[in-house]
Amino acid sequence: MTTPVPLLRAKLLPPSPGPLHLPRPRLHRRLASGLEKRATLVVAGPGYGKTGLVARFLRDLGGDSVWCWLDPSDRDPWMFFRYLIHGVQEHTPEFGERSEGLWDSLRSRSDEPERLADIFIGDAQESLGGRMVLVLDNLQHLAGNEPCARALRRLLAYLPGALHLVLIGRALPEIGVQALVGEDAVNVLQGDELLFTPEETRTLLRKTFALPIKDATADRVHSRTRGWVTALQLLRQTARLGPGAADLPEEIFVRTESEIFDYFSEEVLSAESAQTRDFLLGSAPPAVIDPDLCAEVLGRKDIGEVLAALVKRSLFLSPLESRGEYYAYDPLFRDFLKRKLRGDRGLAGTRDLDLRYGKAFARRGDFAQALAHFIAADDPGRVLGLLERHGRSLLRAGMIGPVREGAHFLETLDGGGPVLDDLLGEACRLAGDYAAAVGHFERALQSGDSPGTPALSGPDRAGTLQGLAYSLLKTGDAARAARLAEEALRMAGPDDPGLLARILNTLSIIRYRENRLREAIEGWQEALARARQAGDHHVTLMIAHNLGLPHAVAGDLPRAAECFRILTGPDNPRLGPEEGAAYLNLARIATLRGEHAQAAAHLGDAREIAHKWRLQSLTADVLEAEGILLRETGDLQGASGRFAQARALLTELGLLDLLDGLTEEEAILAARRGETELAERLAAAVVASRREAHDAEGTASALQALGEIRLRTSRPEAALAPLDEAAGLFETLGRAYQLCLAHLFFALACHRLDRRERAGRAASAALELSARFDYVAAVLRVAELDDGFRRFLATLSGSPSDL
Repeated sequence: MTTPVPLLRAKLLPPSPGPLHLPRPRLHRRLASGLEKRATLVVAGPGYGKTGLVARFLRDLGGDSVWCWLDPSDRDPWMFFRYLIHGVQEHTPEFGERSEGLWDSLRSRSDEPERLADIFIGDAQESLGGRMVLVLDNLQHLAGNEPCARALRRLLAYLPGALHLVLIGRALPEIGVQALVGEDAVNVLQGDELLFTPEETRTLLRKTFALPIKDATADRVHSRTRGWVTALQLLRQTARLGPGAADLPEEIFVRTESEIFDYFSEEVLSAESAQTRDFLLGSAPPAVIDPDLCAEVLGRKDIGEVLAALVKRSLFLSPLESRGEYYAYDPLFRDFLKRKLRGDRGLAGTRDLDLRYGKAFARRGDFAQALAHFIAADDPGRVLGLLERHGRSLLRAGMIGPVREGAHFLETLDGGGPVLDDLLGEACRLAGDYAAAVGHFERALQSGDSPGTPALSGPDRAGTLQGLAYSLLKTGDAARAARLAEEALRMAGPDDPGLLARILNTLSIIRYRENRLREAIEGWQEALARARQAGDHHVTLMIAHNLGLPHAVAGDLPRAAECFRILTGPDNPRLGPEEGAAYLNLARIATLRGEHAQAAAHLGDAREIAHKWRLQSLTADVLEAEGILLRETGDLQGASGRFAQARALLTELGLLDLLDGLTEEEAILAARRGETELAERLAAAVVASRREAHDAEGTASALQALGEIRLRTSRPEAALAPLDEAAGLFETLGRAYQLCLAHLFFALACHRLDRRERAGRAASAALELSARFDYVAAVLRVAELDDGFRRFLATLSGSPSDL
């Protein structure tokens, strides 16, 4: 070239990973897997560690590489290629010599970017003998630059095999990425993949940063930062700990958050236009950004375009794939925006914005979101009005948290009353905190006793009575529960079929618990008709599920499972407390039928629902069911742990009437662990407790457990009496499955005592029930205790082929 072109060497200096850079093998493998393709794209927002990741990978990889830093001045394709040529010449001095005259002639013809790309490609094909990686960093600076985008598109289309491009940036120019992905020509790493995993976070904090940190604290750091590397780096900078520190103190988190927010302010927000900054602050209050709603609240018509531009530039905003055209900010960035909003507009301005969002959500019928924004706007009148009109429907839709928050907000302002107590009672009932629910419901019913406080009446009072009756049933006061449910039915009146359906459902549950199964079924059938009349699809499904309960206790397990699956099928998209109970019931049946993998899957679903809704009572039931499943599959230590957790939770909830059933399961576990005296003592105590409570079914179940324990501890003679009594009680109660087991255990005891005739009669009765209801798993379970008994059963008519 006749005129030399001055170049900045700093633009071609590769970054050097520092000593505090953590190797990330999983991402290095992803980068290595793409080297045989034309290009690797690393696209993420600011602070995701894009540059450090690629630099460390290339250092570990070895070989030739060129690193070119782009900046806003890189708008001329000719200069862009001159930097690339100079970088390649550092490794291959002869690169570009053949075409030097062509470059000089094209210096003033940057409107032909494809021609420039072709010359560069030709030089690479001629001069490069080995593999070279060419890195273009800060590619977002080429966004909107059509000539450079055209040059890159050409380069990617015809890139020679000796070159591999790595494109790094917050956003990419229009280079036809989708087509390249469709051709499998590029390897793409995006922001979510660059986030540290929980294990990587722990390793970085402990080994690389040498910070003393406990597992729980490390998990908290990861949850708060989501594994965003800049936040983790700032944590290290603020963590100036003295010698002997055992963990990160709380003030470290406060200082780190301040540093993160400074980063957002200096590196992110300040780079945006005033109009974009105004949008970022104005769209911060809602957790999920609905473009149409934002347009309504902010009075702007360009919301869609602004959001698309922010997403394209990876500015801590992501589209929600499951929610159509909705978006959400990264939680840390949203916290920063909300704090910045309060700082810029003051408390009054922030509350006014929340009030506008609340009104907009209310107009659209999204009352949970409206409630949250009315609380943030400190508007008790609107909070109370919304709860009075929509509180119950919100609870039935699973919005326990927002209703509780609204009620507690009003309580702090002395705005309580019967409506709030009723809502809090229903929220506690749904969450499984029945003792607390009883207190709230009773205060709601007593509201008229205080001067100036209106009393609940008519359907409102009936609804509160129904909730109180259900809660009393769960806390063991079945007699009072029945009286209140009958009172609720009388008070409800004929005009609200949905309320009648719920009251009849509660009454039927009470009758079911009292073993008045025919009345329970009739009540549920009437409740089903009322629910259908009300058009309440979910209550209809719930009652249809409950109709499986009589079949379950009667021992018709397939028919019961068919009913329980109604709530877990595709017709019901909801996952609430009733669905959690359905999965638990299905798991119990699967366990009885020996379908252990299916039982574990159902328990996983039930546990997830319990966690999502914070259902402590359901959690305790799931823990007990998991303990039984682990015991039946041989994990005795795991079973013991689950039973201990369930006991602690039931005790905390005050559900002491359920502890006898858990003790019975623990007694069987103790027998399997060889703890004979403990097993006998526990089972005998449950028998005594259930007799004292006049609980025939509980007594029968405890007697059967006692008989099983004595059989397992080689005392067949002592097992006969409790098993015989249990069988009699189960037969009277109409419990086919339990009766089958009692007959089997009794037959085993007689077989061990060489009383073959009695053993044969009991075993035949059990096999008849097994053949009728498919209790093969129960027969095999008992037969496994004694090979001789197994062979004996195999000789009898109706024995399963699996024997």
